[in-house]
Amino acid sequence: MKTQALIEHATALYYQMEPKVFDDGETRVIIKDDGDNHQELVDLTFKVSEETNLSMDSVYLFTLQALDIIGDANETELTEDNIQELSSNIEADVYTGDLTEWLSESDNHVSYLTAAIEQGVSNGFDALTVAQVMAKVEVFDIVCRHLLDRVK
Repeated sequence: MKTQALIEHATALYYQMEPKVFDDGETRVIIKDDGDNHQELVDLTFKVSEETNLSMDSVYLFTLQALDIIGDANETELTEDNIQELSSNIEADVYTGDLTEWLSESDNHVSYLTAAIEQGVSNGFDALTVAQVMAKVEVFDIVCRHLLDRVK
């Protein structure tokens, strides 16, 4: 694996996205219209959308976060075998209000909450936290596969 190329590509894709405040006061992540990676990001986020049960806002935000984690990786320690270990850096929102807002973005997000409860998480806050981390890890895995395919 070309570790430096993978990190550089993740960083380039990361900078092709940005948070934007809309007229309704909400901040959402968008793909910038200009740049060499525009179509690749459109394709990647479409793939994430197809393979997950996430709202588009979560698809874009979690893709951005995954690219950030990979782009910040230490080149000398990163290998194809341990890239998935970077997912241990994924964190859920810390405030209950943010977690419930994420849950309410889409009825489909309940599937992640159900999976967390099925894993034995019984506390409501912990279940929401585990659910969101599960969703973020799912996106992270898709982004990793995409990047590994691109730099081979």
